[in-house]
Amino acid sequence: MRLGRLLKFGLIGIVALLALSWVGIWVYINVLKEDPPPPLSFDTLDAATTTLSAGAAASTCSPLTFENGRAVFTVADPGDAAKKIAIASEAISGTVSVCNGTVQSGTVDVDVSSAVAEGDDSDTAAALEALQAAEFPVVSLTIDGAGSGAAVVAGEERQVPVEVTVDGSSVTVTSDLS
Repeated sequence: MRLGRLLKFGLIGIVALLALSWVGIWVYINVLKEDPPPPLSFDTLDAATTTLSAGAAASTCSPLTFENGRAVFTVADPGDAAKKIAIASEAISGTVSVCNGTVQSGTVDVDVSSAVAEGDDSDTAAALEALQAAEFPVVSLTIDGAGSGAAVVAGEERQVPVEVTVDGSSVTVTSDLS
């Protein structure tokens, strides 16, 4: 009699343990476990960072969008063509592609209406006149990464030397618009 009772409670215990283990597995799968990440495909790759490989070398490129920085332009003085005036503006914005710390391409808009010459006030007035800042307050630069680019100055596009340096999130654009 004792053996039958022991066998009966043993079987009930084993069935209870199996039921609890199945309940535990169900709770883990349906309640506790986080959803897996979506499968990787070319459609889900981050377009902001692209790795290009050429032979054994690889470079990492990423866009840098900025809304502040510094632009320094050299312009010819309208009253004295031999005189160059350096003018600076802090009102710049744009997006450049940076590959291994070097700017490869991009676009930059500079508000020259608030630019200031590094000389006196008459230099500022002459530089703003040369850029026709009252009528065309924005100079747009398209950078090709080879030290040159196209600038739209006073409504006209021209090829100009352009240097863009990026130090962290600080962007400096230098160009001769003469």
